[in-house]
Amino acid sequence: MKYLLNVLLLTFVLLFTSCSSKNEIDINKNIKSFSLDKNITIVRPAKTISSPISVGLGVGGQIARFVGIGIGTSIRPSISNDKALVLQKSLALHNVSLSNLIKDEFTSLMTNDEIYKDKFVSFGSEYTIHLLVAKSIIQTPVFSSKAQIQMQIQVQILNRNGETVYDDIAENSLEDENYIYEKSVILNNAKILETSVLKAVNLTLSQLIKQMKKN
Repeated sequence: MKYLLNVLLLTFVLLFTSCSSKNEIDINKNIKSFSLDKNITIVRPAKTISSPISVGLGVGGQIARFVGIGIGTSIRPSISNDKALVLQKSLALHNVSLSNLIKDEFTSLMTNDEIYKDKFVSFGSEYTIHLLVAKSIIQTPVFSSKAQIQMQIQVQILNRNGETVYDDIAENSLEDENYIYEKSVILNNAKILETSVLKAVNLTLSQLIKQMKKN
């Protein structure tokens, strides 16, 4: 049931993003000021996800026909969403606020950016920036116990009428030089956990801001 609710929530968010009234403008030319909505939306991870590997049912045709599945059919069985769930649990256990890290880092990046520092204000702006974390997982390479955090964040800019004038999404790439700590160390050490998450947040938000400049 919780998985279904998570799917419905994500569907609603994506539907809202795609179906909101859009009045796209050149945000770098037409926007004089914008501020960040302090409520950062974080999509809760589902307990299970579809396996990335399809399982063919061509073998054992008699069994397949018996259960009403045609021969040659392939399925993607559900598997535990461990990469997201263990990270969520660790963040809660060590009292690391992903929302606050994102809010503070985005504010820092914008106020120190040559293009946006004079447009980014705390309140009273023409437009509001909304941030949504679509994915946050701990990722390990093949045959290694070291890990890093992967983040996917969506940005949406709305005018005072609630119309979407800009939206985009970015995800930090997994670089070899960022595989510094063992997975167990990241998950069990509060300071290293926060450092690893902040690194992913910084890379992802920097990519989002870079994409905004190309609008």
